Amino acid sequence: HNPWKPELEDLEYLSKSMNSRQLKVHSHFSKIRDHYAFTMADALFFPTEHSVEEYHRSWPGFAEIAKDKPIYFSLTGAQRKVSRIPRNIMREDLNIPSDAKVILYLGRFMPVRGYDIFVDAAKSLLKRTEDVYFVVVGEQQDQPSITHANWIEIPFVENPEDYINFADANVIASRYNYFDLSMIESLSIGTPLIASKTGGCKWLEGKSSG
Repeated sequence: HNPWKPELEDLEYLSKSMNSRQLKVHSHFSKIRDHYAFTMADALFFPTEHSVEEYHRSWPGFAEIAKDKPIYFSLTGAQRKVSRIPRNIMREDLNIPSDAKVILYLGRFMPVRGYDIFVDAAKSLLKRTEDVYFVVVGEQQDQPSITHANWIEIPFVENPEDYINFADANVIASRYNYFDLSMIESLSIGTPLIASKTGGCKWLEGKSSG
């Protein structure tokens, strides 16, 4: 369950806490792990055909490994989320005006997830308007990505449904996408999605009015 070759996502995540030598060692063993995990598998299992695309692009040996294996597809599911905190209470708690627009990012702050793309877009919009707030949920940082009153960073939470429900839109900015849990939960709650046309997100095209 990775949006691209598992080794690459591991290295991107670990680059925050490891030096170059440690990353090189981890890469060596990750390559071995990925090779044997996929080579020895009797079958491969993905949520959609689109979810396989980045494995081919990021892993030159994937096509050879997968060519004689059955590949099964089944959409990822999640229990329906029910928000328990009213939208107005969420806004009051975060000091967001009732008439402002709220754009949400939910997930790890990693390039593969398009977090840097989201940050750049927010910077551009914050220069032009004051009635949009950006709420990002998922990690604790020493310094916020943007220093602005309308930029709010929140660490890991156990009630993502309340953040999804109070937002006007949830952004899936991924460079590579498998079938994001935050995407599924947004569909469950009914919050509009703004999604990159990549990987598993492509499955949504034409299936919703937005």
